[in-house]
Amino acid sequence: MRLKRLWALLALLAIVVLVIGAGCGDDDDSSGGGGSGGGGGGEAKSGMKIALLTPGTSDDGSWGQAVSEGAKEYGKKYGAEKVEIAENLDTPDQYEQQATAFAAAGFDLVVMANGSVQQAAHRTSQQYPDTLIGEVAVEDGALPENISAANGKWQNGTFLAGVVAGMMTKTNKLGTIGGFDFPALTSEMEGFVLGARYVNPDVTFQRTYINSWTDTGKAKAAAEAQQSRGADIIFSATDQATQGIFQLAQGGGTLKYVIPQYFNKCDQAPDVVLTSVLYNLQGIVGRFVEMAAKDEWKNEFVELALDFGVGELEYCDGTEGDIPDDVKQKAESVSADIKSGKLVVPGLDEIGKTGTADKIDPKSLEQ
Repeated sequence: MRLKRLWALLALLAIVVLVIGAGCGDDDDSSGGGGSGGGGGGEAKSGMKIALLTPGTSDDGSWGQAVSEGAKEYGKKYGAEKVEIAENLDTPDQYEQQATAFAAAGFDLVVMANGSVQQAAHRTSQQYPDTLIGEVAVEDGALPENISAANGKWQNGTFLAGVVAGMMTKTNKLGTIGGFDFPALTSEMEGFVLGARYVNPDVTFQRTYINSWTDTGKAKAAAEAQQSRGADIIFSATDQATQGIFQLAQGGGTLKYVIPQYFNKCDQAPDVVLTSVLYNLQGIVGRFVEMAAKDEWKNEFVELALDFGVGELEYCDGTEGDIPDDVKQKAESVSADIKSGKLVVPGLDEIGKTGTADKIDPKSLEQ
């Protein structure tokens, strides 16, 4: 009997050990699953390597600086190991060379902040399917699985700038100067035209592409040509080259004001910057970093609008006093109408080509 009780006790002890061991094993498994970040965990992974490719520079006071700030700010927020900026890139070949070099070096995320190099992004994604690629300012379309694309409704902001310019012009002659002719950028210029026509049916326009983001001489020459034909306000859709337009406007001729975009440029030319059109480019780039860090990458194309800060106007201390209250109130009213859907500014499919805004009745935008 004593021996039987001993064997029963040993059997019970073995069962207890197995149960405890199984419990420990379950704890290990659930801990590992939570740490993977798949679906339910929501914890951000640190140590990412991020590369940003831009046509400008990280201190250009324009597009390049805005997207660079986004990469650095969100990289720091999510504990990135590296944030590298490849600057002054113009051609698709340059973007593809840089993107493939970063992908080959093991970078987790490459953001291509140039809407005219979409094919380069797609080729890179196919060559390096494990590298996440974010595209800024591109057209909608089929995307490889590792690409996420974001476009802003830039034309909403430039439409508002056009409202201000259309009410402020004394000559009824406005100009637009762009870097390169491609749908996303062209829609910005056409949005400006449409906004001015919405409040001023007598206004006329000049459009010029200088095929550069940085050449101040080309921008100034284009502005001189437009000024000679009576333009007193110019909307600039280029980067550092805008400095050439500022120089001309500061010369005391017919050209009185410049409306730049991408970055608050009031400090660069406080006496001639009428307003800056801002697009929250920092946040657009930051979305890619956040999705990658949280393992929540989305193979999608999104369009971000005023509720994301895309298209806000920033007035300047140096010139805000020149703008009558009724002009600012009208811009605010139009902005509210765009947000509510009472007024719909056409997208890339309608105003992505030069001259298309001339064919649209501005009043038809009212819903």
